[in-house]
Amino acid sequence: MAEVPSVDVLIAEQRAKKQALKRMKLKRFFISLLSLFLLVGSSYAVIHFDYFDLKKIDVTGNRVLKSSYLQEILWLNTQGKVGLTSGIRLSQKIDEEALIASYTIKYPHFNEVLVHVNEYRILAHLIDENLILLENNQAINLDASTMNYPIGVPLISGYTDTIAHERLAEALLSLSAENLMNISELKSEPKSYDVYYAHLRMMDGIQVYTALSSLHVLNDYLKIRNALNPNHDCIAIDEITAVPYSFSCDS
Repeated sequence: MAEVPSVDVLIAEQRAKKQALKRMKLKRFFISLLSLFLLVGSSYAVIHFDYFDLKKIDVTGNRVLKSSYLQEILWLNTQGKVGLTSGIRLSQKIDEEALIASYTIKYPHFNEVLVHVNEYRILAHLIDENLILLENNQAINLDASTMNYPIGVPLISGYTDTIAHERLAEALLSLSAENLMNISELKSEPKSYDVYYAHLRMMDGIQVYTALSSLHVLNDYLKIRNALNPNHDCIAIDEITAVPYSFSCDS
């Protein structure tokens, strides 16, 4: 038969358990207090010591958005301190830029930030409203204070509605960047059968008449130009066959 502990033994065991629990609570309290001191101390160090100052923000990959502008908006969201620089806050600011298609944020050193951006391809300058047309059909303001002027894109007039922008974007995307640079101006010249019909002036002075759906033919522009009759300075692209033919603009 098992021996039953005496009352004194049971009381001693209960007292020992209470003391152990008290010591555990006291230990947790001191650990929490120490953690609080460390948190306050590290926060103080981040705010007051130069060692934690953010030294540099580099931006790469941008061509149209000015580096000075991007650095300015990013600095405004860092509060100048490493510990207070949140990648989420920087991301939120970059996400507001309609011209940026994608980006990465890296920290090459403890107190440096590197932001690499990829901009949407710019297809044209819509001069009627001073907009730039992007590859994703967006048309955004061309702001000289925040943007460099886009190089190698045509000046376009007469296409001002959303559907026209979509038609333009689709047509211009059919051209390589190199061939897009051959176009100096493109303006709307509506026909009874095609309200989006276009009249182009090329960089070399040749004029081209075409439907937007046939604009891709100009990927062979150099071949077409070299085959021109020397007395011809205009080209028309047949809307049905997409075959170009030349004639004198004065005829």
